[in-house]
Amino acid sequence: MKKFSERETNKSVAVYCSASDKISESLLNGGENFGKSLAVAGHSLVFGGCNMGLMGRVALGVKKGGGRVVGVVPQIFSKPEQIFSGCDEVIHTRDMRERKAVMQSRADIFVALPGGFGTLDEMVEIITLAIVGNHQKHTIIANLDGFYDPLLKMFESWFENEFAQKKARTHFSVERDWNALLSRMR
Repeated sequence: MKKFSERETNKSVAVYCSASDKISESLLNGGENFGKSLAVAGHSLVFGGCNMGLMGRVALGVKKGGGRVVGVVPQIFSKPEQIFSGCDEVIHTRDMRERKAVMQSRADIFVALPGGFGTLDEMVEIITLAIVGNHQKHTIIANLDGFYDPLLKMFESWFENEFAQKKARTHFSVERDWNALLSRMR
């Protein structure tokens, strides 16, 4: 298998996801396989830099697949033991706002895997920025096992009640399982 430096990287993929180690092992394993598949396809990873949870496992998968990993770490999380040691590049930021801006500038596409408040914040902001014309990059929401069903139902309510324009749907897509997500990335 070629290392990232020996081949051209197709896209830089920003992945937003959980840093919790308490989530299911099947989700963690799926994240690692997803990361490996990204790398094998020639994509690099831009992520929050954490070595824990789904975030750490996606990065581990990218490294196992021979890919490039860029961690973007806000000062609040910059303890060496919290940062994924396999990062090819670590970018330190003052805060979460700066981290989001760096990730936006470094990525070609965004993927939201299951996560908590931080993931939701990052995903909704990046979609909003696309809607208002700040960028023209696409976001994929990985609705694995229906994780995002309540949020997607809320989105539909916004569209139906005209709190959001239906054309906003063009800025994101939803994939319901790992295979569909991986196919979309190819």
